[in-house]
Amino acid sequence: MKRRVSVRRLRWRESYNRVLLSVVLVALGGFGVWRAVDPPRAVVVERPVGRLADPTSAALAERFTDAFLGYDAAAPQPREDTLRAITGDGPVGAASMSVPADGRRRVRGTRIVQDLETSLGRRYVVEADTDTDGPMYLAVTVRRTEDGPRIVGYPAIVGAPRPVRRSIWPTGAMRRRMRCARSASAR
Repeated sequence: MKRRVSVRRLRWRESYNRVLLSVVLVALGGFGVWRAVDPPRAVVVERPVGRLADPTSAALAERFTDAFLGYDAAAPQPREDTLRAITGDGPVGAASMSVPADGRRRVRGTRIVQDLETSLGRRYVVEADTDTDGPMYLAVTVRRTEDGPRIVGYPAIVGAPRPVRRSIWPTGAMRRRMRCARSASAR
């Protein structure tokens, strides 16, 4: 005696894997959309503002940035004297003596925006507020020696470091605006 099996059961047995895979893909797609619309909060760990590992080296980096980025083509000697006093007669001092043929640039203020430990010493990225070019960023490496801190390596004009406080994820206010925009577009 043969056992009878319904056609519906045979079809279900054949399509079971396809249905299971479809359910899993829809669930993962829904999860992805949910995370795109309402992402998790980013955890940001940062160093307390105003605390530097070596304030003396940081002050030297700021002083060097002020002298390096500021110039007056009509009177280049004070700049050269200041740079020689900071760097000495080494290759860093010689490389930083060139000044444009005309014009001038004043540095209104400087502040350390990044402080990293490297194999050469501490690398500071200093933001300088200039009167003609706006904010400029100079990377300066300072090594602590028995004579005190010294500028090592060549300075480099770099882009602004990525802000630590800002998150790429939308804040609560931004989420509300996004929800309002979605509901307005659905109307």
